[in-house]
Amino acid sequence: MTRPSRRSAWIPRLAALLALTLAAVAAPAQSVTSGALEGTVRSADGSLLNDASILLTERAVGSTRPLPIAPDGRFGAAFLPTGSYDLLVEQPGFAPRVVRGVVVRPGERTELRVVLSPAAAGSERVDTTHAAAGAMSGSRAGQGWWFGPRDVAGLPTQRWGLDELARLSSVAGDGLEAEGLPARMSGVVLDGVPLNPARHPGGAAHPAGAVAFPLQVVEQAELATNPVDVEWGGFAGAYLNTFTRRGTRELRVDGFGSWATGSLAGGDPFASGSVSHGTMQGGVLVSGPIVPDTAGFVLGVEARRLETPLQYGLPFASAADSLGVLAPEAFGGADGRLLTTDVLSGFGRLDWQFSGASRFTARANVAAVGAPGEGGAGWLGRYGGGADGLELSAAASLASQLSRSLAQEARAGIQVSRRGAAEEAVVLPATAFAVEGLALGSGGYAGSFDRTTFFASETFQQRSGAHLLKLGAAVSASRYEGSYLPDAAGEFYFSTLGAFAGGQGYFVQPVGTRSPASFTIPRVSGYLQDTWTVAPGLAVLLGLRVDADFPPADDVAPNADWAALTGVDSTALGTRALLGPRFGFRWDGGQDRWVVRGAAGIYYDEADPAVIGEAISNDGGLRIRRGAGDAAAWPGFPQGAGTETGPTLSLLAPDYEAPRSARGSLGISRVLGAGTVLHLSASWRRTEYLPRRADLNLAPTAGAEDPNGRPVFGTLVQQGGLVFAQPGSNRRFSGFDRVYALNTDGWSEYRGATVAFEHRAASPLTAFGSYTYSSTEDNWVGARGGWPEAQLAPFAGREGNDWTEGRSDFDVPHRAVLGAELGLGGRIAPRLAAVYRFRSGHPFTPGFRPGVDANGDGSARNDPAFVDPGVPGFAEAASGWDCLAAGGFAVRNSCRQDGVHSLDARIALDLLRTGRGSASLVVDGLNLLSSDAGEPDTALYLVDPARSLGTADGRVTLPLVANPNFGSPVAG
Repeated sequence: MTRPSRRSAWIPRLAALLALTLAAVAAPAQSVTSGALEGTVRSADGSLLNDASILLTERAVGSTRPLPIAPDGRFGAAFLPTGSYDLLVEQPGFAPRVVRGVVVRPGERTELRVVLSPAAAGSERVDTTHAAAGAMSGSRAGQGWWFGPRDVAGLPTQRWGLDELARLSSVAGDGLEAEGLPARMSGVVLDGVPLNPARHPGGAAHPAGAVAFPLQVVEQAELATNPVDVEWGGFAGAYLNTFTRRGTRELRVDGFGSWATGSLAGGDPFASGSVSHGTMQGGVLVSGPIVPDTAGFVLGVEARRLETPLQYGLPFASAADSLGVLAPEAFGGADGRLLTTDVLSGFGRLDWQFSGASRFTARANVAAVGAPGEGGAGWLGRYGGGADGLELSAAASLASQLSRSLAQEARAGIQVSRRGAAEEAVVLPATAFAVEGLALGSGGYAGSFDRTTFFASETFQQRSGAHLLKLGAAVSASRYEGSYLPDAAGEFYFSTLGAFAGGQGYFVQPVGTRSPASFTIPRVSGYLQDTWTVAPGLAVLLGLRVDADFPPADDVAPNADWAALTGVDSTALGTRALLGPRFGFRWDGGQDRWVVRGAAGIYYDEADPAVIGEAISNDGGLRIRRGAGDAAAWPGFPQGAGTETGPTLSLLAPDYEAPRSARGSLGISRVLGAGTVLHLSASWRRTEYLPRRADLNLAPTAGAEDPNGRPVFGTLVQQGGLVFAQPGSNRRFSGFDRVYALNTDGWSEYRGATVAFEHRAASPLTAFGSYTYSSTEDNWVGARGGWPEAQLAPFAGREGNDWTEGRSDFDVPHRAVLGAELGLGGRIAPRLAAVYRFRSGHPFTPGFRPGVDANGDGSARNDPAFVDPGVPGFAEAASGWDCLAAGGFAVRNSCRQDGVHSLDARIALDLLRTGRGSASLVVDGLNLLSSDAGEPDTALYLVDPARSLGTADGRVTLPLVANPNFGSPVAG
């Protein structure tokens, strides 16, 4: 196994120096869920007034609280919920002043300078001013993207899921895939408590993971890409920090309903019989006061039906139809092309300002997710299967102003998340057709995945002169239970549809039992931070976060037979202290015209439960049978056929650690006019300790080569368009099948530059847009697809440069987004909104079809092609592909699909609006401009069934022919 490199020995030294620096002061700053308000009261001649009476009112909820004022004329309030406030300031001898629209944002400090004018005794004059929102009221260049209420509720959406907010930025895609990292490494934080739904352990996040918590319950949110505050921990990627709806000052009943349909344009690039994406959604929200100006509530219920088309490329439409005829019992006819998911959810929240200095909040969510019927299950590809599910989440917080300079906030939450394959679903083994290019079957989803998570934190903050000090601690514990192993449902490969009809193919069959994984991972965290106002307009942040994981070392049992053969210890799993120093600064150039921000920090992901669960479950109890020939029992496996090659194992690498990201960013914001801000930013990220796979039981040396110098580890066998290694011929020890080493020597590096604008004035029109140019490189082969064998290096043991290092699977060099909403007013208040998005196509490596194992290492999904113009049909297949430079093995991810455009539009109107409630109707048009997008056919070559494989003098020659469909979409 590979021991991770130690490139960052400077971190402990920096952390120790930082801890000594901070020990000289006291404790910390703003909360990640709330902001702070500070200011002074002065007379017109500039004198400080310290006898003023100050009342703060939250505009949406109506709650009020008095603010104390110090002898120096300063006032302040900590842990204020994000939103808009009104401030009333009164002092005898002066006219009262009302400051309206004071904006408070999480993690930010809003500074006010209130000036009172003298007034004659008995005067009833009240002065009113409006607070300037300024550059800080929106996104934080380089650190976060702010989505206000109009962004959350007013723009078109496909699934009404929380993670869809990320699509409104140009650094992320659907499902929180942000800045070159997969969605599973980003996270959602709901009112300060992490939201961790159960997910499939493979490469893709299950779509129901986020839709169970509807977008309708969110009031505003921030996508934080470099959140320097030390309270942030638990994710190596981005943080979607969301804030749920709160009660209103008067009782309201609001009903809503929406309907969305797919592309209305002609010329759909996909096959006949495909159906449009559709969403139906409806619900009701009831909100109001419990105690006027003190306590409020909101209750809501929502029902949704999500209909997702299962699309197939034009060249494969007839093949898909033929397969349905050959195996009608496994498919639901035409309806089998539509995946339907039903979600029923409920939401509630209570806010109680039970004193002028204390606020209590509690919220709860519950959702039931219904799986698709058996028609959809037969067509689903890798990890696309439906699942029944239950999501339950509850959280509470208590924030208190203990004195003028000291405040505290306590948060706690619990989440129960369950996922499992629907009992009525048809679960097919993963099945591939090498010549036609079809792939189907949801066998990779077989199993159940449950997660129960507890979280609690306590944070104190104190002002000491020019310092805002923060000290806190957090504890979390996640309980995982699952019965998943990679490909434990087995696989089938067929050369052609004709071979399928004749029952001839190659199969990989699991035999025996698998151990369920049931384990708990606690994490304890402590953090210390000082935000120092060095000079007016300049603030510097220094912080340190320390996390300690306690992985379940006792649950990872060694395999005695493997240990006897190799002496490899597979149980090296221990507690580690994870040090995360943070640094940031903010410079305000005056009157909020210029704001410059910089940030750097270390962020740790959670210990990946998929990796640890696999090491626990894949302990040798499951054996593998491989064979070729009679496969007529499909989707069942032939009884007694094939060769049992032995058990599989998954072993953790020595010094296993959670992934770690180092980040740096620099951003500049400039106010261009009323409500319009321009942002420029640059970002860098390097993530290490990413999990990679190696096969420890692969033969240590190749037994042959192909004419291009590719090492061939096993004895290759051809069956029509299939090529595979003779079972057992490529194994180092004959008593075992694959033995995966789960190494942590993976890395990923991202660089990006962004230009963005926001127009968010109090006018009928709001608009925003951004463009990001970036590059992502890594050595994380196969990370996007999720197939375990696709993650194996194709040139194991080869000297020279590491082929795996290069363009990442997640590299998207160009992203752009442009959105706008226009409110027309009137009785029904029609609102028009649109969002246009563009991204570069995903990169891919020219190779072979699943079912062609060119190097005989046991993986039919990891071999790059050798670019050879002499292969029949090459000129036609390579036409238009500049990435196919002749003379060597294809560079990793050297080719790229075409860019993807999309345009979504919305029309919304009020069917009923009164002072006590409303009913609204929303119609969305999705993908009005649709691009030809889907999984690309990465096979540059096919194996010609009409010719035979050649072997002579230690050289193996495959009978290849170029693939005329190279690069075009296949089954999606």
